[in-house]
Amino acid sequence: MKFRYLFVTLTAVLALASCVKDEKKEPAEFKGEISEERAVDMGTGVLWSGVNLGAGKAEQVGAFYAWAEPVKDTTAFSLDTYTHYSSTLTVYLKYNAGDKLVTIQQDDDPAAHFWGPEYRTPSRDDFEKLATACDWTYAKLRGAVGWVATSKTTGNSIFFPLCGYRSGNAVKREGSLGVYWTSELTSTDAEASGTNEANVNLSWSFGLTSASMVLGYADRFVGANIRPVSTQ
Repeated sequence: MKFRYLFVTLTAVLALASCVKDEKKEPAEFKGEISEERAVDMGTGVLWSGVNLGAGKAEQVGAFYAWAEPVKDTTAFSLDTYTHYSSTLTVYLKYNAGDKLVTIQQDDDPAAHFWGPEYRTPSRDDFEKLATACDWTYAKLRGAVGWVATSKTTGNSIFFPLCGYRSGNAVKREGSLGVYWTSELTSTDAEASGTNEANVNLSWSFGLTSASMVLGYADRFVGANIRPVSTQ
């Protein structure tokens, strides 16, 4: 399985690195107020959910989803079980080099499917704006390890738990890595993606560890979390 994080542009390097505080080996319990509503103003132009899709509390994992697959916690996250792939034909059926779709359509967006059409999976730009609009604190919330994002303009705080990801039937790296889907594929061809591979199977994601946050990419059939955004 391919799972990799990289800084995508010099601008992103400066923007994301500048708002990450020094790593703390033992995160302290966060004592401030955390918003858990589905529409929190973080000063980025969209409203961010205070909980993961499928969760009721900020510290909860919620559900894992393959990219552009509105099915909650499938039994196994693999290429052969992925909705938009035919293991018989060994081709992607959608979001491929033929249709050139690189952004999740609403019908395939888990956020819209489960919460309604006013919600969507965030774009890369949404995450970059959130990164620069907030101060970030590595912390625990009710025992869960993650990052608190506090808006520099509104003062609201939301929590991103490090929930790991699902590959096959297993949850991996829970408590040490958070993986949140964006709404975008890297590309439908190697040249445009800049990663020197046939990357129709790779999707951009927002990754958090104990020390940093970066935009990277992962196989789109793995299970990751979604933090919905809305404009209402």
